[in-house]
Amino acid sequence: MADIDIRRPHTLDHHQARDLANQVAVELGDSLGLSHDWRGDELHFDGMGVKGHIDVQEGEVRVRVRLGLLTSPLKGSIEQGIRAQLDRLLQA
Repeated sequence: MADIDIRRPHTLDHHQARDLANQVAVELGDSLGLSHDWRGDELHFDGMGVKGHIDVQEGEVRVRVRLGLLTSPLKGSIEQGIRAQLDRLLQA
């Protein structure tokens, strides 16, 4: 198993930060076949060989992903994609 842990500071209000997390989850879901749901200020996602959550806090968004045995070899490309997506959405 492989883990991904990405933190990004932000200056968004709470609603905007939740929208950003939702966009990340939707795009991850489209590319990796994940479903997602909110539990408080955490957006949890799950799919075949991938699960994790996006924690929305004041001033920071944190993405944690646990990859299964079959998806672990894709860690580099998945992590790079999430980082690029967060950077793009935070600059928009």
